[in-house]
Amino acid sequence: MGKHTKVSLRKHPTHCLMVAIAAAGLSLAAAGQNAEATVISYGAINPAGSAGFEAYAVFNVSASTIAVTLNNITPSTTSDLQEIYGIDFTVLDSNGSPVSFSSGPTITGASGTEVTLVEDTSKGSPTYKDYLIGTAGFPNKAITSNTDLSKPWITSSGGTGEVALTIDTSQPNDMIIAPPPTPNNYGSAGGLNSTTNFNPQLESGATFTLSIGGLASGDTIGDVTLLYGTGPTSTSTVPFNNGTPTPEPSMLAFLGMGAVGSLLMLRKRKI
Repeated sequence: MGKHTKVSLRKHPTHCLMVAIAAAGLSLAAAGQNAEATVISYGAINPAGSAGFEAYAVFNVSASTIAVTLNNITPSTTSDLQEIYGIDFTVLDSNGSPVSFSSGPTITGASGTEVTLVEDTSKGSPTYKDYLIGTAGFPNKAITSNTDLSKPWITSSGGTGEVALTIDTSQPNDMIIAPPPTPNNYGSAGGLNSTTNFNPQLESGATFTLSIGGLASGDTIGDVTLLYGTGPTSTSTVPFNNGTPTPEPSMLAFLGMGAVGSLLMLRKRKI
């Protein structure tokens, strides 16, 4: 049986692959219509008045929950003006109208990496010393909840459907900084000295899970504004996609199993 199976696959590899892809495609289309979460991204590149700030946010919206991942992708960090302080957005229903919340927003989860920038003194006294993270005295810290942060973030709502997610302090730390250009080393930009005044920091990719009553599958996000710097300064963003429902990782795994199953069924018929 195994021998015949191998021969049939060699004779029609393209046909087998096309059938498997078609089956997976049909499953994906159906899953897209029934996906429980809507994923949408908004970003800003080089907003006016910043020092080369680049960032985007990813929203994973499902019934009663929104997970917001804040990504700072600034190519070269030189000051605290390039760190994310918070984000404002509006939750919209499938008709584009603001959603009335029955409760929340409340932060129920947080994850990421908290780091402390340290001036490298091992090279003597150059004009600008390197700034390091993950040092022996200040190792990187894994964040698993909002209370793990030095300064927990907070939420508020200024009107129907509106959500503000920000740092809870006027002298902020745990702002979100871009990753270092080389492992654990931000280089020797002189302006980084201002960034160390706000230690510790959160590395790009920090996620906050918000509990909001009144959400429904199909709700989406609009009117997104990123807050950056210690002021903070605000900048409107543009959508990176149209908010089409996207399968969650578990659904993608299921689709992969479906494709394998299609191949196995085809092989059985060829025997």
